[in-house]
Amino acid sequence: MTSGHHSSTMKVFDNISSVRLHKLMSAKGVAKTTNQATNKHCGQLTVSPFTPLIYHIQTMKSTFQLITALLCMSFLVGCASNQQFVHFPDQSKVVEDPSKGRIYVMRPASIGGAISMDVSDDGRIVGSTGPSSYLCWERPPGNTVISAKSENTSAVGVDVEAGKVNYIFLHVRMGWVMARNKLEIVSEEEGKKVLKECDPPKVIK
Repeated sequence: MTSGHHSSTMKVFDNISSVRLHKLMSAKGVAKTTNQATNKHCGQLTVSPFTPLIYHIQTMKSTFQLITALLCMSFLVGCASNQQFVHFPDQSKVVEDPSKGRIYVMRPASIGGAISMDVSDDGRIVGSTGPSSYLCWERPPGNTVISAKSENTSAVGVDVEAGKVNYIFLHVRMGWVMARNKLEIVSEEEGKKVLKECDPPKVIK
């Protein structure tokens, strides 16, 4: 084979290789462009795997806000009744029975009005308080524990003396599910002042 013939043959192979390479590159370019377009198109239709979780969180948030609003409404609106299940002494007298001592439990707050709070004397239920109300009863002298129950139970010890009056302030606070309470023994001066803001109970016999 002559040198000129060999050179011509190499040129033919180079041309064929160039054409194949060009076609191959073109094919890859089309495939790349197609994939990009497909990915772009599919991206518009793809749903994130976190979408259900996000929807669930948003639903829980809305539900929590609704429950909170309802609890706030029940906390603020007053409708609980004030009832007493034991003898209600004559309010025109300091102590109706001189051999006993008198106890007042006063709940002047109007908030948490939808929640009744049961009041007990040494475990024996006396009545239930509503907003802006009080309970009053008399008992023999001696130490006793007065308790009030709502979302929580609070209690105070009282040393009852014959012919004397004891005043207990029932504080109302907002709780997780319903109103909470705290009992506090107050002075006679403060007790009389708070008592004027409260209504007497309905006696249930």
